[in-house]
Amino acid sequence: MSEAVIDTNVFIHAISEDSPLHQEARMLLYGLKRWMVPTVVVYELVWFFRRVGVRSEVAAYVVESILSNPRTVVLADLGEHARWALRALREEKMGLAHFNDKVIVSTAAKAGVPLVTYDDELRKEAMREGLKVLPPL
Repeated sequence: MSEAVIDTNVFIHAISEDSPLHQEARMLLYGLKRWMVPTVVVYELVWFFRRVGVRSEVAAYVVESILSNPRTVVLADLGEHARWALRALREEKMGLAHFNDKVIVSTAAKAGVPLVTYDDELRKEAMREGLKVLPPL
């Protein structure tokens, strides 16, 4: 496969050497020619590092490494994905806790590429929208 939208948890597992999914996540990432990264994923990664107490310099280094990787294409949202997510939340009567996932699904749908995630709820959301999701279960 050449490209896919990458969810935050894939980067977290690939970075965390003690994760049981570490090797699989790295293989998934490096098996792709292009990492399509929604801006919300960059923000979630920073928030994750803050939550688990990673020093700012280390977090900045890791995020900058991802952003400067030749495989990375950051997919900015100029409001289109946020509006789609809010509309979907209203229609499905879901809480705001699902907002980021809806933005990621919208981004993958618009890009027309698979989504790589280990989040079971996000997998279901993406499959409901007709997206291919990796890794296969």
